Amino acid sequence: MQTLYYIILKKSALLGLLHFVFLFHSKAATKPTKPTVNVGCTTIKEDCAYEEYTLFGKCNSNNNEEYYSRVVGKVDSIVKEDKRVKRGDTLLTIDGKVAISKKVKAQTNFDNALKEYNRHCKLYQEDFISKESLDQSKAKLDVASRDLSEAKNNYDHMVIQAPRDGYIGVAQVNLGDTVSPGTYLFSFLSLEEDKTVFINLPERLYSKLGPSNVDISTKDVSGNIVQGELLSISSYIDPTGMVSARVSFAQNINIVNGVYVPITLKYNQYNTKVVDKKSILEDDEGYNFVYKIVDEEYVKKQMWYSKLRWGVL
Repeated sequence: MQTLYYIILKKSALLGLLHFVFLFHSKAATKPTKPTVNVGCTTIKEDCAYEEYTLFGKCNSNNNEEYYSRVVGKVDSIVKEDKRVKRGDTLLTIDGKVAISKKVKAQTNFDNALKEYNRHCKLYQEDFISKESLDQSKAKLDVASRDLSEAKNNYDHMVIQAPRDGYIGVAQVNLGDTVSPGTYLFSFLSLEEDKTVFINLPERLYSKLGPSNVDISTKDVSGNIVQGELLSISSYIDPTGMVSARVSFAQNINIVNGVYVPITLKYNQYNTKVVDKKSILEDDEGYNFVYKIVDEEYVKKQMWYSKLRWGVL
């Protein structure tokens, strides 16, 4: 009986050992799996960055506009009174060659500064230059951007173009006359019954806006976004620090005459690299970065040392 007990005990021990060996080999044969990370992809692309300002203005129909000088200079060309002109034709120039030269120079400086800043971003990512050098490059780009916006704005005031088809009415200046801010230049009569929206702007926008460096839009009665044009900005600053301006919309645009409509201004525009807002992260120093896909398994933190608005690299 005792012998039978020992036989049963040995068989139980052997079965337990075999079970342990089986479990050990099963675990050893099982390879650890890497955690799966779901990644949403977006594409880096070239797009336009800008500043934005929204306000309300009153809509009116108007086909007669008066132009006043906003700069100091000499009149070197002017269209004859009652001559029919088309939209975009030059009506009057004040030191026109100077305006063109400054605009071209500012554009060249900005293009060079943007190219240099993009190059420095890559060098910084590879630890070839210091953070101070990158910040200096960014500061130069900011200055070049402001200079370009100012040059475009001055160009619009020195090379005045027809906002629509029409003709010059009464001109109060002649070739060779020297003008200064506030000098009455001429009246322009439109052949199109466009709708004009009168708006009030803060003084800080006075030197930043011009017909060629601002995009203007509103919503019609159906909620569709429609584009407009900046006609003029007054040089008078009221006691509250505001200046008046006029915005034009085509007659067929469905906005109601006599009511206030929302106006959106986009200005200080320039091309840069952008990604979708949800892809932009921020480090402890307040700089933007994204994760760049290296291959099918790995991503790399891609630093874009910029404190520009969201979506801009």
